[in-house]
Amino acid sequence: MKILLLLSSIPYDLGEAIDVVSHEVVRLMAHEGHNVYVQPLIREKCSAENSEREEYARQSFVSQPLIQLLPAIYLTDLTKSQAPIINRLNFFKAIFFSLPGLRRLINPYFFPALNARPVLNSIAIEINPDVLVSIWSWEALAASYSIKGIPKFVYYGNPDHKPARERLRFPHLFDISTKGFFGQVKFYILKLLNRALEIQHVRMMSSCEVTANNSLIDSNYYTEKGHPQSIYLQNMWPDAIEGPQFQHCNAKIKKIHIIGSVGNLGATGNTFGLYFLGTQLLPKLKTKLQGEDLVIEIFGGGKLQPSCIKPLSDPMIKFHGWVEDINSQIRQATAFLVLTNSYGFTVGNTRILLAWSLGACVIAHSFSKLSMPELEHGVNVLLGDTDDELAELILQVTRDPQLRERIGYGGYSAFRKYFRSSDVVPKMLVEIKKIALPRLFLQNAK
Repeated sequence: MKILLLLSSIPYDLGEAIDVVSHEVVRLMAHEGHNVYVQPLIREKCSAENSEREEYARQSFVSQPLIQLLPAIYLTDLTKSQAPIINRLNFFKAIFFSLPGLRRLINPYFFPALNARPVLNSIAIEINPDVLVSIWSWEALAASYSIKGIPKFVYYGNPDHKPARERLRFPHLFDISTKGFFGQVKFYILKLLNRALEIQHVRMMSSCEVTANNSLIDSNYYTEKGHPQSIYLQNMWPDAIEGPQFQHCNAKIKKIHIIGSVGNLGATGNTFGLYFLGTQLLPKLKTKLQGEDLVIEIFGGGKLQPSCIKPLSDPMIKFHGWVEDINSQIRQATAFLVLTNSYGFTVGNTRILLAWSLGACVIAHSFSKLSMPELEHGVNVLLGDTDDELAELILQVTRDPQLRERIGYGGYSAFRKYFRSSDVVPKMLVEIKKIALPRLFLQNAK
């Protein structure tokens, strides 16, 4: 097949989750014998880092003739800078068109990537692919949903409106004011805008033949919204080069090193997890400790939401910022904690796969299972519903090395069975080929 692959990131095997997954999809599609034309759509301005990564990717794929890395499209280059008064008018226009009866109209205010449609349409005409595939990309969906005559396969990880909806459910965590008359009005407008965003997103998604979701709850969501082919396709992660390392230990641990969070500190899921950690789990752990020293380590860049600063100002919390070798940090930890879904923000969670691939013992909130049905308490993960249960689980793995090791083995086995990118991408290609076959047949007939 000839695949036009749209990404929101430069394929980069040393970066964050979206960079790594993009790299894996490109590499493995070519490995399966398909011609892959890679078109990155980047929301921010071109930076020195992006240029370096683009060159890195080009060099990485230079020996693979089936991969064509097209020059990245930087969406800010396609957007004319507007005077502040024009921006304000566009905001009020967006509010008006978010009212019932009008909000089905696709609004450029929500989707700046619509500006890339003419460029992308020209690229599609020139390449004439058998199928158009996008990976974890709001930008790609907006820029390509209206392209005619080419079947579209979307691999998604988080519906556009979902993070904002969850932030609006807990405005105090995200510095969203609801006080006073004007605060209430602004809050209502934000909910109005996000509802319009949801409706328009679903409409764009409905124009794609398949939406494959790495979260079961999101797959069910699109089905409930009427999409004829919304499927669950597991999340993915590459095998660790150095392989897993299980903790062989026969003694009770005196120094508990827990990884409490990785990634952007101010992101939606991390904010939920960090707030839960500081306000509920940490106090509970302190009451249960019996002589053990506890250190909860936080890795990642960005800034904490104001709501999280005070709860995490504790000597037991250690912030490390961005580290180049997160794998070694995970290997040294007693357990890997996942709390991003503790308030019901359930999305596909790549960090679980990262920890599993390294043989780490994962402890997570039970809501994680709504996204990943492969999670089995006591087999490949330890799941808790409350702060008390999660605290008990942390102390159990500290005091029971056999449990810690068994859960590590179970997690690695689940990773190998369901989530390796070398297995998920071929499954993805099976689904892609189904929708590409009619076009392939016509092309061959000509």
